[in-house]
Parts: sequence; C-alpha cells; structure tokens
Amino acid sequence: MTPNITKDKLRQLLKQGLSQSEIARCTGIPRATIRQRIQALGTCEGHTRGRKPCNAPLSEGHRETPLPHELLEAWEDLQEVQAWWRARKQALQTAHAHQEIQRQTYDVQTRYIAAIACAADAEGVSIMAIVNRAFRQFFCEMGLQE
Repeated sequence: MTPNITKDKLRQLLKQGLSQSEIARCTGIPRATIRQRIQALGTCEGHTRGRKPCNAPLSEGHRETPLPHELLEAWEDLQEVQAWWRARKQALQTAHAHQEIQRQTYDVQTRYIAAIACAADAEGVSIMAIVNRAFRQFFCEMGLQE
C-alpha cells in the first residue's frame, strides 16, 4: 500500500521549495504519484526549480538547455560550489563524531518527524545531525550549554 499524504501537507512541502523527487524521498510515495497528486491540486505549485510554472508563457528567447559555451563559462563556479558543498557535508557529518551518543526515544509531533527527515535528506546528513543541531541550538539559547 502506498503511503498517504494530505493535500495540505503536499502544499506545505511545495511551499518549502521541495522538488517532486525530494517529496517522494521524504514521504516514501513514488514520484509519479506525487506528480499526479500535484496535478490533481489544480495548481502550478509543482513545477520544478528553474523552470517556468506550467501555465506561464515562454519568452521568445526561452530555451530549455543552456548552450555549451554558457556551461563552460560557469564550469569553474560549479566546481567551486560542489567542493564547498562536499566540504560542508563532511564537516557536518564529522563535527561531533568523537562525542558519545546514546539511543533515546522521545515523543515528537509527526510534522517534526517529516521535517527532520526532509532536512536531513536535503542536506545529505544523518537524522541524528539534524536532531542534535536542534537540541544544541535550543540549549544554547536557554544558556544551558556553550
């Protein structure tokens, strides 16, 4: 049986800027099903990043694929962004690797569970990293931890 998602939850994930593929990964619902449900909403909310909404007119100079020389001009920038992203991902994954961890169960609202999983997937880090970051921020704001 395919997991279910409410129309409101789907709209919320789309407004957060998640792509259809990201929503599919976070919810466990096939991307084709997500696409169908977005279409059933009767909106253009589900268009993919970088493309115009489904009813938006195309401009005269519109083209789907950048020309090769445009890609070559951006190549060094793309490599720099990729290197930064990989370094950031590695730093987040290993920043607290030396600290002792313990498995603990807490009751958490369902909306936070989905948000944690989506954030971890989007950043390419573990769920533990997202949860520990949230706890660290909370306790720092409370003045209970450095």
